[in-house]
Amino acid sequence: AQCWLSRPDLFSVAVVSGYAVDALHLALACDLRVFCEDAYLAMTGIHQGLVPALGVSRTLVDLIGYSRALDLCVTGRVLSGRQAYELGLAERLVAPGDRDDTVEDLVTGLLAAPRGLAVEIKALLLHSRERTRKDQLRAERDAWLRTAREAAPPG
Repeated sequence: AQCWLSRPDLFSVAVVSGYAVDALHLALACDLRVFCEDAYLAMTGIHQGLVPALGVSRTLVDLIGYSRALDLCVTGRVLSGRQAYELGLAERLVAPGDRDDTVEDLVTGLLAAPRGLAVEIKALLLHSRERTRKDQLRAERDAWLRTAREAAPPG
């Protein structure tokens, strides 16, 4: 079964502000992350006898590498929003007062993209890790042909 968070036709944005220690797990399951400078986050599952879920273990390794991911998951140490951003866990870091405008700009940008094209791009990126280079090139070519046909003027 496919998790709704990894569906190519849905885009998810996590916004984390303030003391949100347990929010890092869910934020990492989202497509894009905006952290405020006042955020405090951690992977606290170790303290509760739990392992990461929602594909977070893979996401962490992809974003920050094995050693850093191991450190965060096994120690459960708390990171500030700035530390998490500097590690590569978020795409945007903002002052708390700029949060709403930043999120609005991000979402407006996502919604402004042609929907079919954005879905094709997300699907290509989502599945790129599981494909061979040759298969990824084929998938890109097929997606390019589909989108080029849709973009071509009728006639």
